[in-house]
Amino acid sequence: MSIELLFTIIGAGLVIIGLIGGIIVRDRQVHKTIAEGDNILHARITKVQEEYVRRDDLYNHIRSIENIVNQMREEQRATNARIDAVLSSLSNQKR
Repeated sequence: MSIELLFTIIGAGLVIIGLIGGIIVRDRQVHKTIAEGDNILHARITKVQEEYVRRDDLYNHIRSIENIVNQMREEQRATNARIDAVLSSLSNQKR
């Protein structure tokens, strides 16, 4: 084996190690950037959750919706009772 071939093999090995090391470093940098972005996003979500979406603020709206649904239920029951009465009277007339 000549000295030039040995230097070529060593050089190629160093290049391959450098490329693999560079890929690993870049991969870790990308993961770090993604993690930082995730942390910022989670901080923003937590801030919105704590400051803007309070259950106490929504309670009055939810209670209002529940009242409307209950009123609609009672109206539907009254309508069903009237329909039942009409159907009963119609069935009694046909007999």
